[in-house]
Amino acid sequence: MATIADVAARAGVSGSTVSHTLNGTRFVAPALRERVLTAVSELGYRHNALARSLRTGKSELLALVIPDLTNPYYPEVARGVQDAADNHGYAVVIYSSDRRLEREQRFLLKADERQFDGVVFDPADASPQILATLAQLHLPLVLVGSRIDSPEYDRVLVGARGAYEPVRHLLAAGHRRIGLIGGPPSLNGRPAKATGYSAALADAGIASEPALMVEADYTRAGGAAAMRRLLEQASSMTDRLTAVFAANDLMAIGALDILHGAGIRVPEDIAVVGYDDIAQAAFTGPPLTTVAVPKYEIGQRAVEMLLERIQDPSLPPRRVELPHRLIVRASA
Repeated sequence: MATIADVAARAGVSGSTVSHTLNGTRFVAPALRERVLTAVSELGYRHNALARSLRTGKSELLALVIPDLTNPYYPEVARGVQDAADNHGYAVVIYSSDRRLEREQRFLLKADERQFDGVVFDPADASPQILATLAQLHLPLVLVGSRIDSPEYDRVLVGARGAYEPVRHLLAAGHRRIGLIGGPPSLNGRPAKATGYSAALADAGIASEPALMVEADYTRAGGAAAMRRLLEQASSMTDRLTAVFAANDLMAIGALDILHGAGIRVPEDIAVVGYDDIAQAAFTGPPLTTVAVPKYEIGQRAVEMLLERIQDPSLPPRRVELPHRLIVRASA
């Protein structure tokens, strides 16, 4: 394999000049820099990717920042991101924030130091702090998911009807007391999925009740805790709770855990609907009715938009809504 000494000999410069050129640690005259990069390319020196980055101003690296790699939803999104990036000669670094704000902020700011050409970002929530961080960024960015549905950014999401149709399904089955286990608040300050949930109730002439809307953190444990709160709050009402819509399948599975433990039959006593259609949804007891979203396509389309943005920064912000499909199983 070629060494720095080989590159230096081919370029007719010192080894330190090669090192400073490749590492950017000191100014190198343009003519010398060009000779070093040419020698690196000709010899196939292992740092030729860095040399190409110095020449083009691009790292050919993309970042995918997600809240929770253990959630089965995200590996499918990541596959779409990786495949689309690979098709265009880009590599992808996947970063999971574990839903910790400071980790999201730190990685986004690091990415903005030109280590990456662009970022696909699914935020954990729509906090003022993360919005302030996004406002500081200069690199191309595409948001996925609906937690920050802001017209300032390129976005790929499933629209509000993704939450509307499962509630309409429950209403069509005769349910009128339907609880919502929503995600952390979005920009409108309401729990995630509350917009579609409330719209479906309103179209049926039913007012949304705050006591039937609780927030959770998109985990199985979060769904279980939310289901306990719903049961406690609903127990003081005249009409009993007969159905629950959860903003993702992990929370719906957590809700099933609590209902089974309390001896409450599903769907006979309380029907349960989830969202995402992760693989486990077909194997719960009973199998979970849910909304299938195109997880792979979300990642794939986000990368395509990101590369378009990298190619032409002057493009106006774009919003892409992808289709969804209600999967009816035994839980509702």
